[in-house]
Amino acid sequence: MVQLVVKENVDWTPKMIVFDKDGTLGDCTASMHNWCERMTKCIIQDFTNLTEKSNDDLMKESIHNFRNAIGWDTLNNCLLPSAPLSAGTWEEILDLSSNALIRSGVKNAKSKVHSCHSNLSDIHSNDKPLIPDLSSLFHEYFQEARYQSCNMYI
Repeated sequence: MVQLVVKENVDWTPKMIVFDKDGTLGDCTASMHNWCERMTKCIIQDFTNLTEKSNDDLMKESIHNFRNAIGWDTLNNCLLPSAPLSAGTWEEILDLSSNALIRSGVKNAKSKVHSCHSNLSDIHSNDKPLIPDLSSLFHEYFQEARYQSCNMYI
């Protein structure tokens, strides 16, 4: 349900507009799955570049700890409700990811996580909006600047 309260001839400019990535405006489940899978591949690639046989157990532990930290349900291959990956900021998620890998014994975990993440800027490119024609709604809002409030209930 979208509720718009329109007041003509009101000189009103919003102080801020807040967006979040928990699925309020768009279905980002696929993007979060994509991010988790690509980060996991990056972690695996890092271990593949090492030659020691004992790294296999460390790799499995690291992936498990990483996915646990961000709130990924490995058994069902899905994001847990209210998981950090869904509700946290990217800074928080990267810190949680780095700390999980550090606890697993991964050297230079923070720089590795940031390096992997920096290559994932395209993950939201295919997110579908939950509000039909969301871009038109925002376009009209910004062009006309006449909405007193905009409450969206999904």
